[in-house]
Amino acid sequence: MHDAVTSKEIDTVSVLALAQNRRRLLADIRIPRPKPSEISAYLAQQPHGDLVWSTQRAGAVPRGVAVPVLVEHPEDSDALAYWPRRNGTTAGVYVSGRSEQEHRSTLFCVLQKLDAHWRRFTPDGVSFMWPSRDFKVADMVSKFGLQLDAFFAMRDAIGSAPCHARPPDLRIRPALPPDLPSLIRLAEEVVTAHIPYSPFARLPASLGARYQERLTAQWEHRTVDGARPISFVAELDAQVVAMADCRIVEEKSCVGALVPHGKYLYVNSFAVTKCLRGTGIGTALADHLHGNVLEEGCCGSYLWFSAYNRNASRFWRKAGYVPLWSSFQRRGE
Repeated sequence: MHDAVTSKEIDTVSVLALAQNRRRLLADIRIPRPKPSEISAYLAQQPHGDLVWSTQRAGAVPRGVAVPVLVEHPEDSDALAYWPRRNGTTAGVYVSGRSEQEHRSTLFCVLQKLDAHWRRFTPDGVSFMWPSRDFKVADMVSKFGLQLDAFFAMRDAIGSAPCHARPPDLRIRPALPPDLPSLIRLAEEVVTAHIPYSPFARLPASLGARYQERLTAQWEHRTVDGARPISFVAELDAQVVAMADCRIVEEKSCVGALVPHGKYLYVNSFAVTKCLRGTGIGTALADHLHGNVLEEGCCGSYLWFSAYNRNASRFWRKAGYVPLWSSFQRRGE
């Protein structure tokens, strides 16, 4: 552990990152690969940035490092629907080696020290992200109480648009003020469905209020936290039967970024009335979102879906979304 990040340590992290970037380029070209200058600038801004190091033998050059970060969500944040109030995570994990065996051995050592770090700081929960197409880590992280919880998936804008048949009389349009009660009801249904399975899912009292704020910003053509909210509804017989709560976001190239630099459509929440699932309504709405991606000039779209929800996994993969990151979580001590 370190009280401050030194220039020598920054240089070591940059070397590890470059080696890891080369390996991940072969595993998945979509994984962001921060430049050494970006890493140096990020670490230099940390006044007391603890780094978790791993070496294979005393006195050797470190072959692994993690940058732990404590994320604290406000009490009225709707992020609390899926994340703990104080979540321990990492802005970056860098491991190197001459073989997969060496990479795995180094990562295990880093995880040991990360585990000790978070036991000192006692957050409400801990999460760990790993590229879905890199070597498998589920068995390794389970030794530290971390279980697979969700996938962060992305769909590129390039490629042909889907051509699924739309149910007769289905209308898809931007959300309007009279839709608000239906939108909030569907958003709450989505969260409630996760509660029996997710370690942190709960229905925050602020969920409806935060969604209403985004909808109001959409209707007034404003941004919220730098993103432009945009919600769509699908209706049959003048009744709202599905919704998609989205945002147009500009992702920067930085340490800890989940997608490459560019403009994206983020699908925050997506729901179809339970009795109408499997009728093609969800597929039609997902196709509409992809059309919006193209109209907005976005690089693509991204979303989270639960690892334990087989229906969601099949649906989003069929819609063209490919897992980019696997998210593992555990409750705090």
